[in-house]
Amino acid sequence: MNETERHEIKALLPWHAAGTLSRHDADRVEQALVGDCELARRYDLVRQELAETIHLNEMLGAPSARAMKKLFAVIDAEEARAPPASAHQSNAVAGDSLHLEQ
Repeated sequence: MNETERHEIKALLPWHAAGTLSRHDADRVEQALVGDCELARRYDLVRQELAETIHLNEMLGAPSARAMKKLFAVIDAEEARAPPASAHQSNAVAGDSLHLEQ
């Protein structure tokens, strides 16, 4: 494996640990891990870090009902202040996206 491929595999390790890679990329990572002890060590560290992050986030618990109400009140106030999009603005945005696709 050349350095470019090794760098690509290292970049995929967090997503592999989270189980979010495509089957093709997951297979590439698995094959690389079998043949490279350093990558396997890094992958183990990535998995440990993911497990610790999950654990810490679970320890935080859910926000209080008061915090939730406050958040939704701020969101509602922001929506009330924002002017509704006019038909002209909506068409302009849609027209722009059509030009980008071509």
